Amino acid sequence: MKLLFDGHLDLAVFGLSCNRDMTETVAQINARESHMRGFGWGRAVVSLPEMRRGDVAVCQSTLAARANRDVQPVDGHKRCDLDFGTQTMAYASAQGQLAYYRVLQQQQQVSLILTATQLQAHWQFWEQAESHDQLPIGIIVAMECADPIVEPDQAAAWFADGVRSVSLAHFGPGHYAQGTGADGPLTPKGVALLRQFEAIGMILDLTHTAEKAFFQALDGFGGPVLASHTNCRVLVPGDRQFSDEQLKRLIQRGAVIGAA
Repeated sequence: MKLLFDGHLDLAVFGLSCNRDMTETVAQINARESHMRGFGWGRAVVSLPEMRRGDVAVCQSTLAARANRDVQPVDGHKRCDLDFGTQTMAYASAQGQLAYYRVLQQQQQVSLILTATQLQAHWQFWEQAESHDQLPIGIIVAMECADPIVEPDQAAAWFADGVRSVSLAHFGPGHYAQGTGADGPLTPKGVALLRQFEAIGMILDLTHTAEKAFFQALDGFGGPVLASHTNCRVLVPGDRQFSDEQLKRLIQRGAVIGAA
């Protein structure tokens, strides 16, 4: 039996923002949402039971929040929105998502993985188990968009909380770098954040990072790098995907590249 490692999921966002009980099956979730219109209601594709059925032993699962004061939707803010007015608000939202993972761990639904030793032990546990139906799924907590890190020197506190990889930006402009759909270099806070990451051993996820910021980050950061979920731009056009030059640079750094 071959086990799978999923490089990127948003389990806490699905739970807290979409009001989905991630301990239910996808069929149960979609049945609850069958009368709902818009968004992606009734079209869930992942939950913890489905991951067990698919032999997904470990995943990177996110804390996802952005801070952009200019985002003011005409129809108002919705529960499933990721944009908050300030980094302080984004911090609070991400801490809530982290609390969700911690409760799931207390319920033995997941196991939060903090070290390579724990990862190896968890993987062996799954390999040796006769059935995966009741096993906790290993979660490495990742932060998609660094905006919830209010100031660069707060990175160490997030690391102590269990976060092990961080992407600098998501969609649009971020406080540390430009993301998908935007263009430009790292911000001064972004340069300072990378120094903190290198000092504490945080993995830098370059997914969603705008090209100028991407190359600047690689040139200025000596720690481990990752591209958790992306595609080849030659196959899927657009700045969301990586060019051949970007992919080659990641390969030179020994990065893991997860296909979306």
